[in-house]
Amino acid sequence: MLATYWDIGKMIHERQQMEGWGKAVIPRLAIDLKNELAETKGFSERNILRMLTFYKEYPDVNLISQLPVAKLEIKPNTKSIVSKIDENSIVQLSVAQLQSIDNQIITCVGWTHDIILIQKVKDLATRLWYMEQIVSQGWSNETLITQIKNKVHERQGALAHNFNNTMPDFHSNWAKQTFKDPYIFDFTTLATEFGERELALELLKNVENFLRELGVGFAFVVRQY
Repeated sequence: MLATYWDIGKMIHERQQMEGWGKAVIPRLAIDLKNELAETKGFSERNILRMLTFYKEYPDVNLISQLPVAKLEIKPNTKSIVSKIDENSIVQLSVAQLQSIDNQIITCVGWTHDIILIQKVKDLATRLWYMEQIVSQGWSNETLITQIKNKVHERQGALAHNFNNTMPDFHSNWAKQTFKDPYIFDFTTLATEFGERELALELLKNVENFLRELGVGFAFVVRQY
């Protein structure tokens, strides 16, 4: 489906460039497709415009040549450029560098996820980072929107630590990417002043949101553990 949408966006963009297609073509195209493919959903005027935007965002990534999603393997903790986080920020990448990355990550993210990312995350490197989180942590659309709103990419790996001195490199890199600073627990209903016990009780009431904020690598076993 993603490959089809990308290809439709590509064809419309090329016609606009070569034959001077204007914006008025999109509504007519949507009507024609609806008449021709009455039982096929996804070809509304709004979605066709999204297809065009989708192609423009990733013109150098030929999704038509990608393997089927079922055959792709996303391997966490590998040498993927997107996953690398330095002490201050996510590694910056240009669109042209997509070809040198495992750009198949784009085909592992759902259409709605892709649209949310295009609309809300303009920096390419940050967007790719969120894609890897979606794949590795199974974020829903709502969770993705919340994580973007809370700027989790700026907090991930920002915790002060001594991991470099106390752990082997592999474990140190994993630990640095696991912890955030600060954590946001705005789902609690605590007053301005509260104690540790009050915080613990509130987190237990909202254990699902609590674990989602902690991120991958954590599990609730029993109270205090």
